Amino acid sequence: MRQSVKTQMRATVLPKMPHRFQDGLGYKLSRAAKVVQAAVDQVIKPLGLTRLSWTVLASIGFDGFNTPGSIARHIGIERTAVSRILRQMEADGLIERQNDEQDGRAFRIGLTDAGAELCATVPERLVSVMAPLHDRLTPAQLRGLFEALDLLAQSDTPVWRSANE
Repeated sequence: MRQSVKTQMRATVLPKMPHRFQDGLGYKLSRAAKVVQAAVDQVIKPLGLTRLSWTVLASIGFDGFNTPGSIARHIGIERTAVSRILRQMEADGLIERQNDEQDGRAFRIGLTDAGAELCATVPERLVSVMAPLHDRLTPAQLRGLFEALDLLAQSDTPVWRSANE
């Protein structure tokens, strides 16, 4: 007698985890990130930005990073990805590149007036769309959350790499 597909599938189910998957840190962080990302997208998508292009723009406008390498290190992505975003932002008139006077092979990045205007506009809009999320937490919970996230993010070596790499 053949086993049903349902019975065959049951035989391949992983062993029971010591806790529910939904109770794990990774799952909870991922879910919370999706909620925050959706709120951010409400603000930036109508302005023609992605979360990544907004992060690059803010790194230039607010944090003062002005080379592809420094931006990449600051936001934690590959330099080639930053270069691709910068080319699009330049085509959109948000940034301009200027040759580095000290290194002819390099260039410096600055905001155009349109880029500076976006940097001035977006934060206020983000505050208003994030307020309902912040309001779900007490000030002490919000501070604790920020402190915990900072601790999780502090690592010279990503935790997924072995110490021998």
